[in-house]
Amino acid sequence: MKRLLFLLAILHLFFSCNGQYKEQKTFFKNGSVKEIYYLDENGQLAGEANKYFDNGKLSTVSKYKNGKKFGESKWYWKNGKLRGSVSFNENEKMSGEWKEYYENGQLENIGNYKNGEKTGPWKYYFENGQLSSLGDMKNGSSIGQWKSYHKDGAIRGLALYDENGSETSEWKEFYENGQLESIGRYEEGMKSGEWKYYYQNGNLEHLEIYNKYRRHNGEWKFYNEQGSLVKTEIYSDGKETGDWKFYDEKGKLIKTEKH
Repeated sequence: MKRLLFLLAILHLFFSCNGQYKEQKTFFKNGSVKEIYYLDENGQLAGEANKYFDNGKLSTVSKYKNGKKFGESKWYWKNGKLRGSVSFNENEKMSGEWKEYYENGQLENIGNYKNGEKTGPWKYYFENGQLSSLGDMKNGSSIGQWKSYHKDGAIRGLALYDENGSETSEWKEFYENGQLESIGRYEEGMKSGEWKYYYQNGNLEHLEIYNKYRRHNGEWKFYNEQGSLVKTEIYSDGKETGDWKFYDEKGKLIKTEKH
């Protein structure tokens, strides 16, 4: 008897939510249901709307109010596992917690939205479950320090963003073995001053210089993995200039280009 009353209550809830709406269905060529959704008296989407894969598995579940998405939406992988979820506010903008998953069920990323923009802490993961990157968001832009990692957990990069979401201060990237890969500074989202890039063996790969206007400047140098100079380029306020020189593996000058 209790079970019957429970089923009646569920049916009453369903019809009170969707009963006044007109059900619509679309189908795949194989005859399986592609979509089930409802329209209100004004012809607008209302209530629950479901989409399906051609294998019959649920693809997405969304809720609508006055033709707009409202409340929680979920989407799935074709194997039936949850792919992601987020909620929408009355303005049809994403709001609240966002989660997304890999096909194996492992969490891919998690964070929050406010009025359609990313906000607060966000975390991203590799498919093996290892943390990929983390940092804070504000009004949809990265702010503060962000850290990124290699799949084995070793630090990959350290980045800083200002309150406007522009790259700022010193940036570093590392190889999986911990060796420094690159180092330099950003100002107002653009490279500034001296930037250095390294081979995995620790030898300098090339040197870049940017002036106060964030333009290519001065002598740029390029090296082979053994540490020998192979090329020099000269810039003045972003323009190519002077003699560009090329060297063989023994450091002997083999060509000069006028710019």
